[in-house]
Amino acid sequence: FTTSYNITVDGVFPYISNATSSTTNGTYGIGKPINLKLEFNEAVTSTAVIQVPVSGLASTIELGVISNADNQEATYTIVEDDNVTLLDVTSAATTSGTISDAAGNLLQTAGLTVPTSSNITDDNKEIVIDGVRPSAPVSVTLAPYGGSADLTNASDYAAFFNSTNTHL
Repeated sequence: FTTSYNITVDGVFPYISNATSSTTNGTYGIGKPINLKLEFNEAVTSTAVIQVPVSGLASTIELGVISNADNQEATYTIVEDDNVTLLDVTSAATTSGTISDAAGNLLQTAGLTVPTSSNITDDNKEIVIDGVRPSAPVSVTLAPYGGSADLTNASDYAAFFNSTNTHL
């Protein structure tokens, strides 16, 4: 009896290969969405939500569960007090569960680290997150041009206003 077998051996552990964002460069405030995409070296499946911690954010960015795909995207909405000078993703995590490829190879702890040259900032991205509301001024001091607050000193105001008060 003759049978032909096609056996493929997969000895490569899955890992995060890249972190990108489709959000355009700029500064984003409270309520604005920021897109994040993690790419893997091969299709993976997770049994738990993939989370991306970013220093300066109120919470982690949750990418959800991935099923036989080589990337996963999420949108994070900026909340008050989020403050990130330059969005940079260095790692991902799962609170419980696993991430594995089709052959059952588990994503190792080292595979959760985004390669240094494959980060959002390495993709010419400059995304600033500013969820800090401005504080009220402590004090305000005003003085007219010339330093006098006396309306009898017309010369202080003549250079600024003309007869129709149009500032010309």
